[in-house]
Amino acid sequence: MSTPQDPEELVNNKAVLADAQEQNVADKIDQVATVLKGSSARFVLQWDEQVIGTVNAAKIDKDFDSFPKPPILSEFPTHYCSICEVTWLVGEMGEEAARDHPYHRTSPPDHAGTPRSLLVFIDGALRFGVESDEIALGVFFGKDSTGRGSKFNVAERLAKNPTTPKAEIEAAFHAIQQVRDKVLSDRWDIFQNLEGGQDLLKDFSRDKHLRLIIVSDSKYLVDAACEDDNYWTKDDEGKPYNTISGNRYETPDWRERLWVEVESLAKHGVEVFYYHVSPDYVNDAYGLARSCM
Repeated sequence: MSTPQDPEELVNNKAVLADAQEQNVADKIDQVATVLKGSSARFVLQWDEQVIGTVNAAKIDKDFDSFPKPPILSEFPTHYCSICEVTWLVGEMGEEAARDHPYHRTSPPDHAGTPRSLLVFIDGALRFGVESDEIALGVFFGKDSTGRGSKFNVAERLAKNPTTPKAEIEAAFHAIQQVRDKVLSDRWDIFQNLEGGQDLLKDFSRDKHLRLIIVSDSKYLVDAACEDDNYWTKDDEGKPYNTISGNRYETPDWRERLWVEVESLAKHGVEVFYYHVSPDYVNDAYGLARSCM
C-alpha cells in the first residue's frame, strides 16, 4: 500500500511540475535564430522579402556596392502599437496585418522566415562644454498619437572621453539589451494572458519570434556591423582594419561585443539587422539623447 504524501510535499511537487511545463513551452518558443553577419545583416527596404515578397525579392539583381537610398521618412511603412509600445514594420501583408495585435505580421504565416520586424531608432548627441564635453545616447522604440513615449525608450548620459560614434555604438548595445531583457519578456506576458495561455503559445511558437532592425544615421556603425569578417586583418601595430574599405576603429573590440549581444538575442529567436538612414529618421532618438544633457 502506498504511503500518503505530505500535503506540503504535494504542493512542492506540483510547483516543480508547473515550472517544468512552463520551461518546456519556453524551450519550444525560444528556438535559435540565425546570427547574421556581413552584408546579410544589412536591411534594405527595397530588397526586403518581408516588404516586397519572396518572389519579387528573388528577381532583384542586388548591387552590394551601391545600396538604394531609404525612402523619405513619411513614406517609411511603420505602425506603432500602443499596447506593445514598440514600432513594427508594415510589409507585404499590408497595414492591417501589421496592426493586428499581438501578431504584427509583415509576411504570411507560411513565410519561411520570421514574419514580423520590430524597429528601434538610435542616435547619440555630443555637447561641447567649457570644463568638459558631454555625450548621451537615445534609444527610441516609438510614441503614440498623443506623443507619449514608449516605456522602453532610453535616454542616458555616458562617461568621459566622448565621441559621437561611441555614443551610437553604445546605443546599439542598449537597444539589443532592452529587447532581450524587457521587450521579449513583455511580449511573453502578452501571449500568456491571451485566451488559451500556454496552449496558445505551443500553437503559435513562431509568433514570439521577430527581426530587430536597428535604425541609425551612423554610416560608421552600420558599415562596421555589416562588414564581412573575412576582410579584416591587422596592421603592423596589431590594430584591426578592413582590407576592402580601409576602415580603422578606435575601439575595434566593440564589434566582438556586438556579436556576443546578437548571439544572445538569437537564442531567443531574434535576428538583428542594421539600417543606415538619413538623420531625420532618428530625430526622436536624438531628442532623447539631448534630453538628459
